[in-house]
Amino acid sequence: MPTRADPATMWRWATPAGQTVLTTRDLARILRHHRAVNALIPTVPGEVLG
Repeated sequence: MPTRADPATMWRWATPAGQTVLTTRDLARILRHHRAVNALIPTVPGEVLG
């Protein structure tokens, strides 16, 4: 069952930078943006995605 996203994280996609990245539909750019705004190292999203 899907979990709800943390509201504190969700607002970041509503920013102009977040919207710009999302409109590119470029997964690599989206993941880089996600890592940058959440201060994650590259291996963390990989561990989460499996």
